[in-house]
Amino acid sequence: MDHEFKHTRYTALAYLQRGAPPSQKDRQVGRRYGHNAVDLIVRGKFGYMVGIQRAKLVSLPLKEVKKSPRLVDVDRLYDTERLNVKVTLTDAD
Repeated sequence: MDHEFKHTRYTALAYLQRGAPPSQKDRQVGRRYGHNAVDLIVRGKFGYMVGIQRAKLVSLPLKEVKKSPRLVDVDRLYDTERLNVKVTLTDAD
């Protein structure tokens, strides 16, 4: 079956998820996750991901992450009125 697309549209997924443009803190957190992920690649640490533990960005082996899901304490970790993370992050080791 031949499909002809007459119109395509770009949508910023973040806008759909939050309902608002990203804040400065959102941009900083995204940048730091990306920086730490690239650092893992540079150091040859494949099979790891960047995550948060006790307000610190850490590298976690994917084998450990897949073992079981963990629930996020939204009331403690998020400002639900502003939809922002309450913690201040430090870079992974």
